[in-house]
Amino acid sequence: MKDLKIIWMWIVLGFGGLTLAHDDPSKHEHKHLNMNLNNLKNAFKVRNKEIVNKLNIVEENQVLMEDILASAQGRSEMFDSDIPGYTSKEKEATDANERSKRQVDQEDIRNALCQDKNAGEFFRLVAGPTHCRDVVSCTDAGLQAIRCPPGLAFDLGKQTCEWRRQVTDCNTKSRPKLALPRFNTDEPICERGELACGDGQCLPRTLFCDDKPDCVDGSDENLCDSRNDPNRAEECDPNQCRLPECYCSVTGREIPGGLEPENVPQMIVLTFDDAINNNNFEILQNLLDGRLKNPNGCDIKATFFVSHRYNNYSMAQEMHRRGHEMASHSITHDNEEKYWDNGTRENWEAEIGGARDLLVRWGNIPAEDIYGSRAPLLRLGGNRQFSALERAGFVYDSSMVAPLSNPPFWPYPLAFAAPHRCHGNFQNCPTRSHTVMEMVMNEFDPREEPGDNDEQVAGGAMLDSCS
Repeated sequence: MKDLKIIWMWIVLGFGGLTLAHDDPSKHEHKHLNMNLNNLKNAFKVRNKEIVNKLNIVEENQVLMEDILASAQGRSEMFDSDIPGYTSKEKEATDANERSKRQVDQEDIRNALCQDKNAGEFFRLVAGPTHCRDVVSCTDAGLQAIRCPPGLAFDLGKQTCEWRRQVTDCNTKSRPKLALPRFNTDEPICERGELACGDGQCLPRTLFCDDKPDCVDGSDENLCDSRNDPNRAEECDPNQCRLPECYCSVTGREIPGGLEPENVPQMIVLTFDDAINNNNFEILQNLLDGRLKNPNGCDIKATFFVSHRYNNYSMAQEMHRRGHEMASHSITHDNEEKYWDNGTRENWEAEIGGARDLLVRWGNIPAEDIYGSRAPLLRLGGNRQFSALERAGFVYDSSMVAPLSNPPFWPYPLAFAAPHRCHGNFQNCPTRSHTVMEMVMNEFDPREEPGDNDEQVAGGAMLDSCS
């Protein structure tokens, strides 16, 4: 039947072509027919135009502003004029219809919606899965509305668009406003060695940003990034940290020993994450079969950050026998980011230290040969994670990602502050001093031919994530 249909269409088109080419003696009748068709088309266009003109077509930001106006319904008491001479009791007793009111404008609505919001924070006007893409924020110029692309929803906790299935706060309008400590005041509030909570309560400085709320209002744990933690690590001190025992630089990009870049060989650290098993062992064997050499003639070697789940320990043992490094990547490799973000020190020690113990027990790899770690999903657990690594005796970590930079960052000791900003989507970087080295992961430049260094380019920490 499909062939028959195609042939029939060809015949119709063929006759159409013949009709156009044929010198029909009744051509005047054809002209008359064509004129009628043109008249019908013109009438249809006029009718369409009238319908379109009647439609009230608005832009997306106007639709969002209508939501803002609708959200203010039932809150008219916020916009009542203050009547001189009236006490609050008199105002309550006066009928609403008799009170003097002024016109509600967008500035009134902005003030009402933003009075309990932090500057620049996005929040929802309407909760629920239907409006999970739409949020607004308070700015000096007014309310700013944004809508996430289809398939995404706005995560209030992360303050960014995420895959819809990963957003769990669609039924929440806004994040709770956090009380902040009073680190800087015009006049001293507390004694030396103490700091003020948001409500003015004074507590020892050491209790701030220790992952345990001590202030009544919880403000001692609400301003704890690397710039504000009152107990944060100091910046690198080259006089205190010297080769060969230690090396750091303030920028993190200065070459050890003061060498010139042209005199420094390119160094690449080849690493693999997760389990070693039948799915990848043959590929690894082909890649590391001895054909690829270092300039000194030695075979290239790799570091395997091994997780317990699905791992074949005999294969891990064989890779170690061939001279490759084994490191810890956790036992469970839980795919829930919050599991790692909020993990306790004991949990991190059990996961990372436990994975090392399993490599020792079932892979027959000496414990002293396993001294590195990497966090699953590259999710950082802040000071809790690195305190656990210290206590478990790990020498280095390789979980922190540095933003794309040329020249790249060198490994640095976490005894001092990290030389770059905490990079990533709501990452929880360490702020305190820890006796752990960071084998920082420098982002790849995804361009085939990197150009201007000032060009804004998003890098990738993993080769399989570059596009």
